[in-house]
Amino acid sequence: MEIQHIPEKGVFEAQGAFLKYELRENGQEKEMLFTHTFTAPEHRGKGIAAALVKEGLAYAKANGYKIVPVCPYVVSYLERHPQEG
Repeated sequence: MEIQHIPEKGVFEAQGAFLKYELRENGQEKEMLFTHTFTAPEHRGKGIAAALVKEGLAYAKANGYKIVPVCPYVVSYLERHPQEG
């Protein structure tokens, strides 16, 4: 599966699904807020949202952002995969 990161839109996209985020800087701390995930009904249950979240979290960590899960799906994902947070 090919995941596209479109920084100017604040989104990761793949196969009819997306993960939206916002970047914030609070003094010296950089935050990446994961705000919304969506998967088209015909693509649900295929692990696409999980792949997008995994990619987004990896990007945040690699670029020194504190991860702030706002979206309930991202919160749930991190509960199941705490090592990725």
